Amino acid sequence: MQGYDEIKQAYLTGSVKDFKPLEIINVNKTEKEAVWDWMVKNYHYLGYEKTIGPRIKYLVLYAGTPIAALSYNRAALKIGVRDDYIGWNQAQKQTMLKNVVSNNRFLILPWIKIKYLASHLLSRTIKMLQKDWPALFGEMPFAVETFVDRDKFKGTCYLAANWQYLGETKGYGKIGKAFVYHGNRKGVYIYVINKPFLDHIRQDAYRQSLQEKAKRKMPTMMLQAMDWNPDILEEAGVTEESVAGLGDMLGDYLERYSDCFARSEQRAHAACYAKGLLSDLERKSIEPIALRYASPDEVRRMQYFTQGGIWDDEGMLAIYQAHLSSIVSVQEGMLTVDGCDFPKKGKESVGVSRQYCGAAGKTENCQAGVFLGYSGVNGYGLINKGLYMPEKWFEDPYAERRIKCGVPEGLAFQTKPQMASEMIR
Repeated sequence: MQGYDEIKQAYLTGSVKDFKPLEIINVNKTEKEAVWDWMVKNYHYLGYEKTIGPRIKYLVLYAGTPIAALSYNRAALKIGVRDDYIGWNQAQKQTMLKNVVSNNRFLILPWIKIKYLASHLLSRTIKMLQKDWPALFGEMPFAVETFVDRDKFKGTCYLAANWQYLGETKGYGKIGKAFVYHGNRKGVYIYVINKPFLDHIRQDAYRQSLQEKAKRKMPTMMLQAMDWNPDILEEAGVTEESVAGLGDMLGDYLERYSDCFARSEQRAHAACYAKGLLSDLERKSIEPIALRYASPDEVRRMQYFTQGGIWDDEGMLAIYQAHLSSIVSVQEGMLTVDGCDFPKKGKESVGVSRQYCGAAGKTENCQAGVFLGYSGVNGYGLINKGLYMPEKWFEDPYAERRIKCGVPEGLAFQTKPQMASEMIR
């Protein structure tokens, strides 16, 4: 096979100082790239498939014979511990993620037993990367990340090369546009190339956060109102001692979704609506909520926000699912599916129809929902939800109503079991 002929399976042992000079070459678009591909495909535990996007492949030679292979490509999109360490906000991340590089493959052939070789190669390739990456892709990296399967490796070579351990991933991987939990948490390590640049990011993020907090002063004050629904407090087991801190807790909870909204006004409306649903208001529609917690001028804006506003609902769901998983996930957990129905007087709400209503125990005018939950010894919570659309809503007499209610054009009829099956997948 191409690549195999150049590799000698000669057992090498000793210290890295005994094996000099070591040649490290960038094999991108060269004849030796096939050697790199063959080595990684056959000897790296993750194998190798063609990488899309910017990448550099380094082949390490001793006396002309390949003994190791490393590669660097673009950084992962969402890594919680890395993003917390860098301290950037979403706007900064969108601009500067291209300046973070990932060490996605590192292989030393199994018959090579040279002490300190791994950390030596990491240090040298980092230096080469600072010249090669901007020359090839026009961007200067300020940091390099990597992920180590800690069930298989200790990550000692990264620590020896002055990389910093940040913690573990949350066990999610991207499939299509969604992040799916697979449970294989990996250790995250980072090497900062340009510390002053990192400090600048953090200082700028802090300055912007102060400005953002000033903009959010109104909803923060509104959340402190001591008019919580007593039934909700009783059901949740909230004590008198902890009631005083509920406003701050709700504010902290809503804050994690702030990047899902495009403008500060949307964040204020979301906070106002959440507070209204948890309040002691008898009618929890938009008008009474806006009148109590905002102003008469905000009624129309709040109505538009809930009816036609656009925000990142998929991102919001992913944040919620990841947070819930970090609290309740266990190996022996189970999924649960159930329906919940909401009686309605009118006929204009999306999906409303005369159908069996569990809340009433009979056929009534209502909306019907399908809900996917998770249960385990650590607790339980909802994972996903969907509005059931009766089949008649897809017929011609409902065409105008579908448009008025904003029903997506590509939506097709699904039974409740079909909806549940799709959520589980």
